[in-house]
Amino acid sequence: RFGASPRNTTMPPTTKRNHCYSCFFPVFGLEVGRDLGHEIEIGRVTFVDAQSVLRRRRRFQIHREPGYYRKSKYWREKLFSESATYALVRNRRDPDSNRFDSERRMARDALMIVASTFRVTSPRGRFEASMRPPVPDDLVESAVAFRHKSPQWTSSLSCFRPTSTYKLDALWMKNARESGFFRFLRLINGGKSSVSDSWTTALRRSAVLHGRSYVSHDLFEAFILNMIAIECLLCKRGDKFSDLFPKRLTSLFGWLDEDNRDTWSKIAERLYSLRCSLVHDGLSGDITVADLLNSDAVLGNLQDNIWMNLTRFPTKDSLLRYLDEVQARHLLGMRVWRKKDNLVFHHRPITDRQIILLEEYFEVGA
Repeated sequence: RFGASPRNTTMPPTTKRNHCYSCFFPVFGLEVGRDLGHEIEIGRVTFVDAQSVLRRRRRFQIHREPGYYRKSKYWREKLFSESATYALVRNRRDPDSNRFDSERRMARDALMIVASTFRVTSPRGRFEASMRPPVPDDLVESAVAFRHKSPQWTSSLSCFRPTSTYKLDALWMKNARESGFFRFLRLINGGKSSVSDSWTTALRRSAVLHGRSYVSHDLFEAFILNMIAIECLLCKRGDKFSDLFPKRLTSLFGWLDEDNRDTWSKIAERLYSLRCSLVHDGLSGDITVADLLNSDAVLGNLQDNIWMNLTRFPTKDSLLRYLDEVQARHLLGMRVWRKKDNLVFHHRPITDRQIILLEEYFEVGA
């Protein structure tokens, strides 16, 4: 199983009424390919091909054959056929409850982490994989949970319609590997690492926020989610944000893209100014698509470089000390090393067509 780890099987402590369940949620518009063995684990969530669920039901703790469950109601004839992919969450739950708030939240966060990895191959506004497509079409199981070692089960109903499909295939694996995503995945799946727990949590939150920004249909929401994700990585409690945020961004990106150091200094100052205007004064009118794309570039490159250098940056403090040293070397006119640090910089020029398409997507000026 790709990304498998013992940590993924851990569940909250048992209470007197709680029992172990395998909870499945249909995910529309996402396909887990053969290159990943038809399943991939993101923390405590496993995205698995529907046919694999049927073939490997015992490993997923489904007590009976699917035909047993399909007999109970007419719409359950479609059980495990509503979607090509399912999100599996193992959890302890009350057998009398048919609410799946906690499990659905975990599955949705994991899907947002997956969404953030498509930033290289799929432009904003095109990723449609979702657990809740917006247009109703048919009555299906929105969630189904099987009690371990028992035929007892529970479910919840909703209306869904399939959307276009995004594949986790060889091309996706290539781009994800180049960005360091699989190193990050091993970390959040519980692999051995020197990375601190608090830094692991911050990295995971940043990835979830990036994914939520990437799929957002609102320009201002997408921008502020990006900025919060950047702050998760570059700031800590007690920092004087107004001084440190632009300096840390400029020190890193002005170094990685030396020919445009002044440009990155202006971008950092503008992003900070827009963030403050939106957060403190509720002013969003000055935010443009270009600003959002610049925040995408900042966040994407930050994540890539941290994921690729987790042994060098096992804590947030180690990253911040590194950025402060880079800034000090610039001020002193000293040479800033680069090659031995395995740092990369990806930045595609922003085109007029890209801006026009995204302005239509976000309905800017409508």
